[in-house]
Amino acid sequence: DCSLRECPTGSAFFDMAEIDDTAHLQTTCSGRGHCDHTTGECSCATGYVGIACERTKCKHDCSRRGKCISMRHLADSTRNHESLQYSYQLWDADKLYGCECDLGYAGYDCSLRVCPFGDDPLTQSETDDEIQLLRCTANSSSNGHMVL
Repeated sequence: DCSLRECPTGSAFFDMAEIDDTAHLQTTCSGRGHCDHTTGECSCATGYVGIACERTKCKHDCSRRGKCISMRHLADSTRNHESLQYSYQLWDADKLYGCECDLGYAGYDCSLRVCPFGDDPLTQSETDDEIQLLRCTANSSSNGHMVL
């Protein structure tokens, strides 16, 4: 009977090593989804995407304030303090994805605004030491919580 279809395969996120230094073997739906044998399509578990559920999904589509990129791409586009480029070539380089936030946003899903930081642009001299006083008071309706 040839009525059952096969689903795409990908390297497993988790599996038992068969021999030393051999893991992440090819498996149906990368082990992160369920195969519908009538259609030959994977139904991915929450947090995984791709035709073989082969990569992680970025939370909230990076809140539309960033790009969802792989670990390989992040490493390729990052340089250290000596301007040396990083490299990431491990088995999960194209499987783990995260958000690269647009300027002014931060957080795992780019949902947080970055507060201004650095020297006050209105200061006259870069050499003057600056002392800032921040005084916070809370009324009874705050229940002991405060957001700055």
